[in-house]
Amino acid sequence: MIDSVDTLQAQAGRFLSSRRELVAWDEDSQRRCLDLVRRFQQKALAPDGLRAALTSERIGAAPPATSSTIALLSLVGVLMPTPSIFSLLGFGTSVRDFTSKLLAAALDPKVKAIAVIVDSPGGSIRLIPEAAAAMRQARGRKPVVVSVAGMAASAAYWIASNATVIEATPSASVGAIGIVTERVSLARHLEQEGIDVHVISAGKYKHEGHPALPMSEAEGKALQARVDAAKQAFVADIAAGRHVAASSVDHGYGQGRIVEAADARRLGMIDRIATVDDTIARTLAAPAVLTAQMTARSLQGRASTDRARLEQARAEIASHRARLQAARQRIELR
Repeated sequence: MIDSVDTLQAQAGRFLSSRRELVAWDEDSQRRCLDLVRRFQQKALAPDGLRAALTSERIGAAPPATSSTIALLSLVGVLMPTPSIFSLLGFGTSVRDFTSKLLAAALDPKVKAIAVIVDSPGGSIRLIPEAAAAMRQARGRKPVVVSVAGMAASAAYWIASNATVIEATPSASVGAIGIVTERVSLARHLEQEGIDVHVISAGKYKHEGHPALPMSEAEGKALQARVDAAKQAFVADIAAGRHVAASSVDHGYGQGRIVEAADARRLGMIDRIATVDDTIARTLAAPAVLTAQMTARSLQGRASTDRARLEQARAEIASHRARLQAARQRIELR
């Protein structure tokens, strides 16, 4: 049953007014979805029309029927921290609700493994670090297998990368690792129209982001610092999830681009190319094998991280020696 038009209109308004938040969301999908929600907010689309258009934009994979020995969760559509217009229409996931279900499955003694079907372009980064941490916590108790049935982009890959194993269908794509936000200024347009807007605020930076004001240099730097910090957290979680060095993620995981399944397998972003049914069947048949894989990858990842740290230490020592030698030469010349 679809929610009331008033409820959906209110959700759309809140969503559109929150665009200053940081998002990890595939840019093309984001643009199209925002345009659809904006048209709905302007009453150019009916609720059923919005649902149909969003479904056409990305159809979330329906989890197949399976045994009660594994918990089957889905991470589909636009990811928002709490129920949103997307999840109300069945075209999105509340990250809070997903995390609760994930941890409940991890603590359920009857569940031998957890399978997560992912088909999402990403979304808001709020609660995503917490969901990634919950994924690592869950895999510490039992195998967590992700099957990418279409797309695991941006925030969706942020979460998925922390599973025990990531598998993807042959036509799937993953990646788009990065953070984006926007700052729209109408100041020039208002000036051309002869409209004066007086912004009155209390608090040194409270006025920042107001569309009637141009973005100052200080505001731009502050916004860039937020984006950089979020990107660093993104990369750190992927590195922890995939047991690789952060530099490997930064330089070898697409650098913000979407990566197709075959290339993602080659780059180490996923573990196997397989259909959803094959992934579920393998999870049902041998959860103990997945646990062994998890342990082996953890040990391998630690060794790889240790090697990377050793190489970094050696480089720092060599650099220090070079600076010391240069200092000695300057002293001798005097």
